[in-house]
Amino acid sequence: LRSGITAEYGGLGGGGVIIADCLKANHARAKKDGKSLDLRTFIAGRNRLENPGAKALSEAFSLLGTLEQIEVIQNGIQYEGVAAIADCIKHSPNLKILNLNDNIMTPKGAIAIAKALPSAKMLEVLNMGDCLVKSKGALSVAENIKGLTNLKELILSYNEIKVDGGEAVAKMCAGLSSLTNLDLDGNHFGSEGKEKITDALGADKLSILKPGLDNDEGVPSDDEGEEEEKEEKEEEKEEKKDSPP
Repeated sequence: LRSGITAEYGGLGGGGVIIADCLKANHARAKKDGKSLDLRTFIAGRNRLENPGAKALSEAFSLLGTLEQIEVIQNGIQYEGVAAIADCIKHSPNLKILNLNDNIMTPKGAIAIAKALPSAKMLEVLNMGDCLVKSKGALSVAENIKGLTNLKELILSYNEIKVDGGEAVAKMCAGLSSLTNLDLDGNHFGSEGKEKITDALGADKLSILKPGLDNDEGVPSDDEGEEEEKEEKEEEKEEKKDSPP
């Protein structure tokens, strides 16, 4: 059975868990009959899946191992759900499109996704725009996309990324011959930072920077920087709490 599921703007909420349970049951039934449940696409934007739905669906997708396209934009998914999606990536060798735009990923979640990327050799589109990735998350993405030789589109816009993260991503993307679209707009580079980004890409690759950096939000003020440092320290404390002894 080859199939796809599209359920956008549906307010699924807890229904994501029900769908996941149905997928698991149908997979077991198909396996018993010597067949397979060949689910290729799952698109469910703006459905309030949140962590329970994301975790249940990711577990089902991992079991199937056939997903090529996962799009769950604006679903209120936080770290626990994002971590489950990261695990799903490791069990989805044919994944080509991953769209997580506008979820509450934070650097911790971005790092989890980034560390799973080397398993996604077929990946063509990665959208992590508006996910609070920040520089820490962007640096991890840069470290882990080197082997993605099929990657065509990378979206990291509106993520409060500073120049160190943006420059690292640009340097790595300069070496990806397949990449045709890199979106780093709406971050915190500032005028000098934007020059560093374009220099890191090089003249031959500037055309992939779409839609450009015109909506860059500039370098944060001292007060904003101090507030961000506090938030990062709190996040680090939480990470240590969650880490095994």
